[in-house]
Amino acid sequence: MQAPKQFIKWPLLVSGLFLFLFSFSILTQEPAEKDPAADRSGQDVQDIEKEMQNFRQSNQLLKAMENMDPEARKRLEAAVARGDSMAIMKEMKGLKLEGGKKVQMKDMLNMSLSTFQAQSEPDLINHFTSNVANTPAGPIVKKYPKVMTFFVKLLRDKIALPTLFQILDDRKKLIIFACVNLCTIILGFIIKRKQSVSNNGVFHGITQWFTRFTFLTALRIGIFIGFYGALARPSWNIFKRVFL
Repeated sequence: MQAPKQFIKWPLLVSGLFLFLFSFSILTQEPAEKDPAADRSGQDVQDIEKEMQNFRQSNQLLKAMENMDPEARKRLEAAVARGDSMAIMKEMKGLKLEGGKKVQMKDMLNMSLSTFQAQSEPDLINHFTSNVANTPAGPIVKKYPKVMTFFVKLLRDKIALPTLFQILDDRKKLIIFACVNLCTIILGFIIKRKQSVSNNGVFHGITQWFTRFTFLTALRIGIFIGFYGALARPSWNIFKRVFL
C-alpha cells in the first residue's frame, strides 16, 4: 500500500517542472519580427506620440515643482544633483499634476534615474563599484562583475525600471496578486500536511520537500508572469543580455 502514501509526489514534481518551463517560455518569448519597411510609418507615429507624452509629463512636472514650497523645492533640487533616488521620490510624493492628479511612481522614477542616464556606463560601474568596495556587497561585485553591469544597465535603461515599477500603480491588481500568492501559501501547508502522513526516512522527506518546493515555486512564477509578465519583460531582456 505504498502508492497511496506517495500519490502526490511525482504528479507534483512533473506538474511543477511543466509550470516552470511553461512560465519561462512565456517570459523569454520574443515578439515576432516584422518587416521594418512595412512598419516604419507606424513606428514613427508611435515614437512621436511617446515623445509628446513625455514632453507633456515633463512640463506638468515642472509646473508642479514651481508650485512647491521653496524649502521642499530646494531639497528636491539637491537630491537630483546628488542622484539620491530615495530622497527624490520622497520629495515628489506630495506633488500633484494638472487636474489634481498625483504624480505616478514612473514619473518619480524617471526623474530620479535621469542623473544616471546622463552618465556613461563605465563611469557608473566604476562609481558604484568604489562605493560598495568596503561593504558586504564588495566581494560579491568583485567576484561577479556582471552583477554590477546588470544593475547599471537597469539604471540607464529608460524603459525597464519605470515599466517594472508600474506594478505599484495599480493597487487593486496588486492586492489581488497578494491574495493569490497567499492562497499558494495555504496550498503549501495542505500539501505538506498530506505528505507528512507518510514518514519513510530522511531521503523520502528531502524528496517530498524538493517536490513541494519545485511545484510551488513554478506556480508562483507562473502567477507573477500572468499578472505582470509584460511589465517584467524589459528587465528580463536586460538580464538575458548580461547573464545568458
